Amino acid sequence: MDAQPAPAWSISQWFNTDQDLTLEALRGRPVFLHAFQMLCPGCVQHAVPQSLKVAAAFGDTDLAVIGLHTVFENHHVMGPEALQV
Repeated sequence: MDAQPAPAWSISQWFNTDQDLTLEALRGRPVFLHAFQMLCPGCVQHAVPQSLKVAAAFGDTDLAVIGLHTVFENHHVMGPEALQV
């Protein structure tokens, strides 16, 4: 099987960045992608703190640490306004 590049992300809104992030702009850099849901207890208690530790440990490297909030339930309360808070 031939390796193919990942498809472009479909993101409705970015937070905590001055510009939209694209895979093309990140090409050649290692990427740590953390997908989470803000109402997920495991994400809040375990995964988010682990991602913060990765960001701190590799802050002086070229590693891009990206948190990607995904909505897979409770869509009515998971809009951008709630995430911004």
